Amino acid sequence: MIAEALERRSSFNVIHLATMLKLDVFLLRATAYDREAFQRAQALSRTTEAMPAVFASAEDVVLHKLLWYRMGDEVSERQWHDVLGVLRVQGDLLDGAYLRR
Repeated sequence: MIAEALERRSSFNVIHLATMLKLDVFLLRATAYDREAFQRAQALSRTTEAMPAVFASAEDVVLHKLLWYRMGDEVSERQWHDVLGVLRVQGDLLDGAYLRR
């Protein structure tokens, strides 16, 4: 799956079987938005130089979820509920100007 995702510049999942924690890994695409989103990504304090990991900002999670919602003919309850969940949890912490732009 990883090799195919690299070839297609798409995404793949990694699952930690002991905890069933699932991570979605998205490869950086060559668009201006993707480059900006990557610059906004945030490292967790538990990552190390040997094992760096960055995570999309809450704003970019919302924007990607809205994009997937639109691409799916705006019928995916999961994407819509995920957006509402991020908005509910992050609230005023979100960068509204970035989201509007």
